[in-house]
Amino acid sequence: MVVVNAARTPRDFIDHRVYSCPATQNGFHKSYMHHPAKYIGNYVNKGVKYIGIVAACVRLNKSGPDEVLWKFDDIDDREAIIRAEQARATTRRNVRPCLVFLQSHLSVTDLEYDHAGGPQGSHFNFDLTELAPIDVKDLARKLRETTWSSLKKWYP
Repeated sequence: MVVVNAARTPRDFIDHRVYSCPATQNGFHKSYMHHPAKYIGNYVNKGVKYIGIVAACVRLNKSGPDEVLWKFDDIDDREAIIRAEQARATTRRNVRPCLVFLQSHLSVTDLEYDHAGGPQGSHFNFDLTELAPIDVKDLARKLRETTWSSLKKWYP
């Protein structure tokens, strides 16, 4: 699971079911480098309030063809690219090149950030092996019963 810092744009996650971040033309901006993750959560106000499935992660390029990097839902690549551009244009969060994470099956949760202050960084990766979620609703329930510090971190 990837948790993205959506503190500045929480409505994008809920209203548009999207998260976007910058990318460089010749690869990914290091602080926004992402790896395939089935689940995505939004960090806001000391915790993760919503999680969803990454329907598709789309790279919208400045020049050249756009591409679907990975997907965990039944969405056609062409539809994913169209939805990613529509979401980027609607939210006006990033200019091309950027990554756009389209979400599906959004579920309410409450994963508490149990450290002083706030997390440092734009995203955080967690290994959900021990939680063994069956689906997004099961994961949401299990996350309500755990804390940030008790989740196993995943480092690429």
